Amino acid sequence: MKIKFRRHQTEDALANGKDLSRKEVDELLLSLKQQLEEVDEEILFIVERNDYVQLVQLLKRRKKLYNLITAVEASHEGEDQSQSNDKGLHEYLKDSAIFTSAKGEEMIDKWCEALDKFNDGSQQSLSKTVEWSHSMFSKGNQLQHQLGRSMVRQTARSLNILAHMVHRKS
Repeated sequence: MKIKFRRHQTEDALANGKDLSRKEVDELLLSLKQQLEEVDEEILFIVERNDYVQLVQLLKRRKKLYNLITAVEASHEGEDQSQSNDKGLHEYLKDSAIFTSAKGEEMIDKWCEALDKFNDGSQQSLSKTVEWSHSMFSKGNQLQHQLGRSMVRQTARSLNILAHMVHRKS
């Protein structure tokens, strides 16, 4: 956002910010507050992603914006107006904290719901795996039992045949 300066302003006045109109100061404050809201939204997004490096950078940026807002308000307001703006800034910061807190609670609730769903899914998967393993072992035991019985019968028949042969030859 570009702020148009009057031509008769001097560099020194511009550097100190003393020769800005009330409208220009309001536009600057509005722009800073919008940037602050954007940073707050980015912070919520970064918290969801668990990116602590970007979170630290955003927190530093937010602190700079708070300092800029406070400096602009303090340099362009009388003491009475400064106190009312401090109250306004305090209300803005309080609202921002409430908003951030509410979003944080929503994120925690969503995370808990997702974790509960994951736990339920894991429990169901484990239960099905146990059932499948049980049926596989049971089927394996049945096949082994049948194979063992069949081998014993075949061995008994073969021994019986062999015994008859030996008995005939003797």
